[in-house]
Amino acid sequence: PRIAKVLGLVLLAMDDQASAEPKLLIAASHFPEDVETVLTTADLILTQQELSPDKPDVEKLEKLENILKNALDIDQDNFQYRLALADIKRLKGNNDQAVEAYRQLAEVSSPDMDTSQWHLSYGLGKSATAMGDLDLGLAAIQDASTKKPGNVMVLHALAEAYQVNEFNDKAKFTAKSTLKLAPQNINNVLWYADFMTKNNEVNEALKALKEALQMNPNRSDLQLRLARTFLTNGSIDDSIKTIKDIIHYQNSNSKDLQNAGYLCIELNEPELALKALEKASILANDFDPSLIMDLAYSYALNNQPTKAIETLDSHQNAFETNPELAILKSDFLSNLGHYSQAFDLLKELIEVDGDEIKIEETDLSSMSHSPLLY
Repeated sequence: PRIAKVLGLVLLAMDDQASAEPKLLIAASHFPEDVETVLTTADLILTQQELSPDKPDVEKLEKLENILKNALDIDQDNFQYRLALADIKRLKGNNDQAVEAYRQLAEVSSPDMDTSQWHLSYGLGKSATAMGDLDLGLAAIQDASTKKPGNVMVLHALAEAYQVNEFNDKAKFTAKSTLKLAPQNINNVLWYADFMTKNNEVNEALKALKEALQMNPNRSDLQLRLARTFLTNGSIDDSIKTIKDIIHYQNSNSKDLQNAGYLCIELNEPELALKALEKASILANDFDPSLIMDLAYSYALNNQPTKAIETLDSHQNAFETNPELAILKSDFLSNLGHYSQAFDLLKELIEVDGDEIKIEETDLSSMSHSPLLY
């Protein structure tokens, strides 16, 4: 853990946040009494979650929540710990609890209050807006923007608050100002592209993504967003060409390739989807049941049932802990007319003792994102 702490801080100083994060999580878990490490870890993860265009990573937030609760048991008056826990409530969607937590913190007398006042207003505004209290939400976020001018995270919230309050001109002006403020911030560009697309300014989104790619030509996440924006704009050929670029890039990562495969399904390009998923599988560092099943189903979709079954069989040792793999294999066997084999496979999964079926519940939530499996 001590080595993890040092490595994490060095990597963070080198701006390698992705590599720093798991090491700092290990250090903070083992040293909850180390205020600096705990707060550094919390700030890193919460900032990433705030700025990410994707949905919050609940599993990661819960890990951080446990660390902060342990740290708070040691230092019960720590204002920053309590503020971070309020943020986690909000990011997990528990906005009523978050509003109450922010209001309680606003009444606390703490040396940290002066520097954190903008953060309280920001959090309160985001939660109030999510709960439908648009007037309070906008007022609180405006207050945060005056206390923390030029903060990208606050400006995102301000543009979104203007938009839901139907102040569309102010919303677009704020969004464009935010892009000009940090044009090299990838998450800022991705947010801007999403925001402008949702506000029927697709050409503005395309322009921002293309300019960002000129500065960052090997960013597959930018390419993926460009491909999706082309599709939104009805530019099918441009979308397909961009996906082919993602597949051929050396720097593409497994998750972006998997999402590119999903986009191919929307484009009715099953062969291209298979190429993306094959490369995603090669690049994957960790065991990912949803990716394995995506690849297997993609083989089946491309009339390669034997390859589909072989893909699942290569992970046969995981059938007991991930029965969804075996269930999919049984589906393929049934489709081929091998009903006896399909039945035997399912029978192996389920042990019947009287009326009780002994099989662990499996979290299938990751599959709901897949157009192949849902």
